[in-house]
Amino acid sequence: MIHNKHIKVWHVDVNTLYELAGINTPKLLPANIKSMAEVMKEIAKEHMGNEWGNAFFEGLLDEPKFLPQYVLTNCQGIKGAAAVLYKGVLKTFADKIGSDLFILPSSVHEVILVPYEDSMNVIELEAIVKAINLSEVPDEDVLSDHVYLYNRKTDQVIIVFGESIEGEGGLGY
Repeated sequence: MIHNKHIKVWHVDVNTLYELAGINTPKLLPANIKSMAEVMKEIAKEHMGNEWGNAFFEGLLDEPKFLPQYVLTNCQGIKGAAAVLYKGVLKTFADKIGSDLFILPSSVHEVILVPYEDSMNVIELEAIVKAINLSEVPDEDVLSDHVYLYNRKTDQVIIVFGESIEGEGGLGY
């Protein structure tokens, strides 16, 4: 963590530090995006050892049954939600899957990316984020209770409130 005393000793300003962090952090801690199914399989394998069965997961996490979800973090999975700020990460991924993205802040360690669909209920997504933050995430790791939307045409992230987007009349844009 960098404190104001460091800024004074280093003779730099906050903007310079932010710029340097934007260059160095992606090099030191590259972004990592995996499907939720991949992440769950890795966790199961880690906790169950040789007793975990890949067959158990076959069909369980198929796209038609569950909303496609991806986990964005850094290569270490620690304080990895900052990877959402890495230049080009959201744009590259959104273009790859051909969709705008809902960003659900999971914790300071990762965010969940969900491909945008008109039929999605933003109120329900926000309720999920809030419920998980209350029950599963330590207070010091809570990032936000809000849902965000990444627009790949404008390359911008905006906050979503209930059924509308800040500054917009609704989700149709």
